[in-house]
Amino acid sequence: MCFFATLLERRLAPASLQGYLSPINNRHADAGFAGPATGALVKTLRAGYNRRLADDAAAFPPTRAPLPAPLCWRIARLAAATTDAVLAVRLTAVVWQFVLARRPAELLGIQLRDVSLPPAGGAFIQIRRFKGGERRTLLRRLVVHVPPAPPLVPVDLPFLLLRGLITRLRRSRAPPTRLLFSDPTLDRAPTAGDLNAWLHAALAALRVAPPPGVLYSSYSCRSGGATALGVCGVPRPGIARLLGHSGNNPAVADAHYVDALAPASAEAYYLCGRYARSVPPGVTALFSCHSPS
Repeated sequence: MCFFATLLERRLAPASLQGYLSPINNRHADAGFAGPATGALVKTLRAGYNRRLADDAAAFPPTRAPLPAPLCWRIARLAAATTDAVLAVRLTAVVWQFVLARRPAELLGIQLRDVSLPPAGGAFIQIRRFKGGERRTLLRRLVVHVPPAPPLVPVDLPFLLLRGLITRLRRSRAPPTRLLFSDPTLDRAPTAGDLNAWLHAALAALRVAPPPGVLYSSYSCRSGGATALGVCGVPRPGIARLLGHSGNNPAVADAHYVDALAPASAEAYYLCGRYARSVPPGVTALFSCHSPS
């Protein structure tokens, strides 16, 4: 209870509470004890925490909503059109978090040597540091296979951006350990906060503001990608696997990442249809009246 009081004083967002509770449970599990930050008492404390914050602010905090696929596609088009190399890196990072649906730290930790572009198309991307990986008894590689866009997609903008980024890095003789999404204006490795800033700058350039009560962040790119996967008909366990959820259990994705009511869109298929086995009926009808250019 004292710990919750400390978090309340810091005005921590309710959605961020689990990031503080999970390490407590994990350390206890490592020592062979049951996790203390679970059960009915913790649920009651969290409910009281939410009520207190709502009473203080006279409203609930903004909701982190999935980034709509059409909006991510506009960001990809903006990245393809820019002649600013730094801006291209930032926008490419935003687009690829949507396509990979991975956590910010996992995306920003990818190095040049971690990406392989085979002649047959697509990419193999190694994620060396991923959530829970360091706690495994046996270390293993986590390699995500990203297929190329299906034939119905005339322009595969995410891969166009990725190839351009890798080409620029190799021409500059960047070492294999160079971060793929490094920002030359920073004197450090980029963080989730930087990824949020890049997304907000892209939205400002497009003159787009989220709806009232909605906040777009790096979480929105991840959940937007998961929602697009659902729109494209990717099976629920497959979505959980791409998100990196334990045991490919879709429960967390269903509860927090996938908007089951999101409308079908051609842009969702342009970005994430690469993971689908077939074109969903709701998306097929859109191709006759929609162009990705």
